[in-house]
Amino acid sequence: MEDKIFLEQSKFRSVEESSIVAFYNPRHDVNRFFAKGDEEDDDDNSLDLDDDLNVFKNEGTDSDLIEQNKDKILYYVDLENEEIIDADKRESSKEDCDDCEEEVDSSVHPVLFNQFPLGKDHNILLMFATAGLPQVLSDEILDLLFQIFRLFPDRHLRIGYNSMGAECWINNLHFHLLSTDNVFSEVEDTKKFPIEDAPLVKILDSTLQHKSEDEINMYSVGVEFYITEEWPVKAFVVKPLKRDEEESKDEEPKEDNTFGDSPDPTASVAHAVGGILNILIDSNTPHNLLISDQGETVYVIPRKFDLLINAANFSTEFNDLCGLVKCKDEKTFENLADSQYKKFLKKEVSLDTEAFTKIKDELITKFVKEYECTEY
Repeated sequence: MEDKIFLEQSKFRSVEESSIVAFYNPRHDVNRFFAKGDEEDDDDNSLDLDDDLNVFKNEGTDSDLIEQNKDKILYYVDLENEEIIDADKRESSKEDCDDCEEEVDSSVHPVLFNQFPLGKDHNILLMFATAGLPQVLSDEILDLLFQIFRLFPDRHLRIGYNSMGAECWINNLHFHLLSTDNVFSEVEDTKKFPIEDAPLVKILDSTLQHKSEDEINMYSVGVEFYITEEWPVKAFVVKPLKRDEEESKDEEPKEDNTFGDSPDPTASVAHAVGGILNILIDSNTPHNLLISDQGETVYVIPRKFDLLINAANFSTEFNDLCGLVKCKDEKTFENLADSQYKKFLKKEVSLDTEAFTKIKDELITKFVKEYECTEY
């Protein structure tokens, strides 16, 4: 009911002469925090700052994260066994299996109700909640995360991620699950984030076949690396490598990393994205991710550290950088222009050319040294 009320208050607007979409909800109005937020006659829609920033509670590393957010759990997903588990049934099974509680907790992951959704069914996936993993990604986590697309084979499903320093407010491993069919239903026919239509420039192909004959080749699908063009934040884009039919028809698919009877391209994409993430994490570079095409396309956005909440009139989470701009006040929503959006992101969020090129060069060097590659 709470998310329904929130959604009813949400407004969307296509920005003139632009592909971006503006979003506003009164409960995100930053100005109210500095007005009468603590007065007794404040309306029911006004929350305190901590509540408005967070979609789930985290009161310290020693606390039970699942117990704190028990009232927000919609269901659980068992990604390894590709199952959706009803929250009530899982609680019953835990009571009947006290000795295996730890094992059960580590194998399933709760999906939480989001009290500040961008659209219907915009939920939060907590991974390894009982283990208290920080908001840090690896190729192994991505490979497991991509199993969500087997559970929900919806072409409109997108997964969003904000690292610490990239407008993430809680340091527990979590992701945004949302459907572009729901989010853009009022303003768009294409049902995708605007960044997905941005022109791309290819920088590298890799077969992911090792140059050294002593190494075992784990991937039967290669990858392509691109960079966005004509978009205000520079981003890397990873996709499966397109192979000529004549080149690939005689090859035997590997037993590992297969999706049904065909090689699983998402395993290769996860490995390649992991290579980018390692560079960003090692250099302490914040980043946002958008995962689309059933896990076969990943946008990795390296960026500057986020700003204070009152330093900009719209946020800079994954959705904002990808073209769905969450405005913090109604005036910004009504007057947001394409030029304002692009100018702010280029100046305050996107890495400069030197910093981005350094990451790109390190990425190319890393893959060219290890795998068969083609540079562009």
